Amino acid sequence: MGDLHRREFLAGIGALCATRSFECIGASVAAQRPLRFLAVADIHYRPGVFPHDNREWLERILARAEAENVDFAIQLGDFVHAAKRDRAYVDLWNDSRIQVQNVVGNHDDDGGSHSETLEAFRLERGWYSFESGGFRFLVLDTNYALIDGRYIHYGKDGRLSGKCLEPDSKMRLHPEEIEWLEEELLKSTLPCVVVSHKPLDGTDPDSRAVQKAIETANKANPGRVVLALNGHRHSDRWNVVDGVPFFTVNSANHHWIATRHTAYPREDVERWREIDHIIAYDTPLSAIVTLHPGGTVSVVGQEGRFWRDIDPAEMGWRGRISPSIANRPAKL
Repeated sequence: MGDLHRREFLAGIGALCATRSFECIGASVAAQRPLRFLAVADIHYRPGVFPHDNREWLERILARAEAENVDFAIQLGDFVHAAKRDRAYVDLWNDSRIQVQNVVGNHDDDGGSHSETLEAFRLERGWYSFESGGFRFLVLDTNYALIDGRYIHYGKDGRLSGKCLEPDSKMRLHPEEIEWLEEELLKSTLPCVVVSHKPLDGTDPDSRAVQKAIETANKANPGRVVLALNGHRHSDRWNVVDGVPFFTVNSANHHWIATRHTAYPREDVERWREIDHIIAYDTPLSAIVTLHPGGTVSVVGQEGRFWRDIDPAEMGWRGRISPSIANRPAKL
């Protein structure tokens, strides 16, 4: 069954469950077991620009997913910078031996049109849902720009990227997907996970709207939303909002810094043209997330080090940064 057809099938099953939940015996039985999946974020495959620009980096992530025998794997955006050009890399992920899911990040459309990215990611649109193991995942697309009252998606077909936009115009949710999220959370018969590239635990209007939708759903049906999951920040972060953990998955590759540095040797700078803007990791980081019956969540992270054993302080970085993902116990 093709990926799009599979999603259509699952969407149909979800609709059936919403209207005739007493017949959805398989879903209720599946929800009684833990669900395990691998989450990876911000690989930023961009040959000649960032290090670790090879298939082996991604193969190591997929190997961990297989070794852990997860139910599926999901990438949380900024996977590539030109989906059409780097289609072979995307297909290495898409055609792996385990089921995978894709989230569109703000940089995935940098080198092409949004329609090309959707085609490469085998998606009909950037926001959608899927089900696995008795849980429903609601994936959002946080890559719209609000310009003169119009929502325009990033990408060359919209003739814009996230650059040169006012902060309150960047990385917006389309109002239609916020309405979709509200409706899906209320009608779902399964516990839900809200997934996005941009973190949604902040105070901006879209984050507040999503938090309100989660709060409303959990008041109407306690335990409806058990987790919110995102990438983008290139950091390892766990923040609980109204009883729901918002888990930011660290980048699989590096931490970005605005100020250029000279910490890496000349041969690295000559090989990767933006390496003087990053603090690279030596391990392709990912997280194994387990959703337990009853609504608790646990994470098995991954230990890493800074690449070339160069400390961030040598790059002039004074903030808190980790080249790892921490373990989280099965409690809020």
